[in-house]
Amino acid sequence: MCDLAAAYAFYISEAQAFMDGNKRTAFTACMDFLKINGVPTKIYDDGDLFDWMLQLATKQISREEFAERLRRPFPE
Repeated sequence: MCDLAAAYAFYISEAQAFMDGNKRTAFTACMDFLKINGVPTKIYDDGDLFDWMLQLATKQISREEFAERLRRPFPE
């Protein structure tokens, strides 16, 4: 689930489909996808999520790294 959520965040932010709000739309799609699929999202720190989304959108981290960060709270 985290890989797919990260893909939503990455590709929506990358597409620049909107004049404004691409990162917000990407973030919302990512979090909503996780919630719809039963992944608890309240476990993430809001500040961390904000930083991660900015890093993803500015290519400071990869889609894979973003997915890994989403996965961290869940032991395998």
